[in-house]
Amino acid sequence: MNLDLIKAVPASLKQHPAVRNVELTGSRKNGTATRWSDWDFVVETTDFDVVSASLPRLTRNLEPISYLWDPLSDYWVFMSILKGPIKVDLIFTMPHQHEMPWVVNKETLNEINSHFWDWILWIGSKHIRGLNNMVQEELKKMYSFLLSPLGVKNRPASIEEAVNNFLLVFLKQKDLLQQEIDSSLEIEVLKGLRTMGFRV
Repeated sequence: MNLDLIKAVPASLKQHPAVRNVELTGSRKNGTATRWSDWDFVVETTDFDVVSASLPRLTRNLEPISYLWDPLSDYWVFMSILKGPIKVDLIFTMPHQHEMPWVVNKETLNEINSHFWDWILWIGSKHIRGLNNMVQEELKKMYSFLLSPLGVKNRPASIEEAVNNFLLVFLKQKDLLQQEIDSSLEIEVLKGLRTMGFRV
């Protein structure tokens, strides 16, 4: 699947007449990627609003397990996780204001789940590259933005601790809110983290 993404992602998006160009960027382009690095694509459009609303349909053939807009990016970034797990980010050069920490309720619980697993997979890929300071900064940010609102009491010191804390509090929130959340994303990312060497 990985090799096909270079062609498959642009081909999928260019079905829309308002998509002008789709170009691979980041570590996948400059040759510094690891197996777990995300796939970043810069997308140029003539009508961002129309294209953004069409992304779930346009990316359907990639069979994403989850997708959501990054709430903490400086630009609009449509993040998705494919089987593998593989993280694909579609970057639009439209300024995006950072959002407030998650508020936990029935309407947001599924998005919180998608955000955590997307984020922790990305943090894991940075750990693999030895970027330990970045890992700690991201765990700190994750605690303030996502884990603390869910009910985690202390900032995690490791990826394993973040995963264990999330699983405990998320289960409680699901029971409290009486929500059923598909476990496919959790299973896929945990598989990837274990392959990376994490004990989760």
